[in-house]
Amino acid sequence: MDLSLEELRQSSKVAPEMVESLARQPMPELPGHDPIAHRNARADHLKRLRHLMPVPGPIPDLVAEEVISVDAEDGFPIPVFVYRPAQFTDQTHPVAVLFHEGGWSAGDATDEEFNARRLTRDLGFVCLNVEYRLAPEHKFPTAISDSWSVVNWITRNGSSVGADPQKGFIVGGSSAGGHIAAIMALRSQKESLSPPITGQWLSAAYLVPFNQVPEKYQREYISTSENINDPVLTGLSEQGELGLVVGLFGADIHSPLFSPMAAAYYPPSTKAGSTGSLAKAFIQVGGMDPLRDHNLIYDKILRTEHGVKTRVELYPGYGHMFWTNWPELSASKKFSEDMIAGFQWLLS
Repeated sequence: MDLSLEELRQSSKVAPEMVESLARQPMPELPGHDPIAHRNARADHLKRLRHLMPVPGPIPDLVAEEVISVDAEDGFPIPVFVYRPAQFTDQTHPVAVLFHEGGWSAGDATDEEFNARRLTRDLGFVCLNVEYRLAPEHKFPTAISDSWSVVNWITRNGSSVGADPQKGFIVGGSSAGGHIAAIMALRSQKESLSPPITGQWLSAAYLVPFNQVPEKYQREYISTSENINDPVLTGLSEQGELGLVVGLFGADIHSPLFSPMAAAYYPPSTKAGSTGSLAKAFIQVGGMDPLRDHNLIYDKILRTEHGVKTRVELYPGYGHMFWTNWPELSASKKFSEDMIAGFQWLLS
């Protein structure tokens, strides 16, 4: 998706229904200095909205659910929530590995369960919803390593949960979860994972750190400085970004385990014998999201430099994670329908 500066700025203007929802249901103030209190208050906020989600609870006649554990690199048993079609057959299914949002320090698998249930019910996926460990208790790269352990596990053990990655192998998530998915896709290409990841769903993801924007894209990288009134990521300044990424998460921002713009990935290798192609990407992001230009610039990088097929859905006038914080919005319902269509496209 190629937009002019004027079109980018136009997409930042708050949509009328968003104005109405904010007046009726403003984003609650969450504790800012205690990450555990912030995590708990945020979980309570989202729990109160769960009944408005597209699939608000289990649908046992259609989707069977279980919890398994996958060993992390350090032996920790990572909880993984598995969703598969309830009608047992000998048939295996494509697999989607999902990672929840929360800035690597909050959130849990319940934040992705409604997407997992929809993908299983509507498209016949087996979904793995990963409960990776969080900062600050578990600093970088624990969340990344846990996620990679699960991605590796499914390539060897798919049949144990009715999955066949060769029928489709998608990684995805929102915000921090989308960031993790992007790293999984890049790492899988670099390490020639087999079967390979075939699709990546990147939703409002953190992708292009402000101090790693290629010069030719810097003019378009305006959302972090201009979308300062986003109700969820209010005032995400460069200093605030570093505070979250380096301070709380403890990331090495130049590591290939953190940055899609790390030297290991960018610029893409054109040498003979370099690894196979990167997975096609489906991107969803709001126009007033401070991370909008992370996503739109990464789309350009994937298309024009990695040679990857991409599909982008932009929601002008809506902010970061609007579909979970205001699920009653018509745009939130459209987001969910677009997600299903996007996964169908990733499978095609």
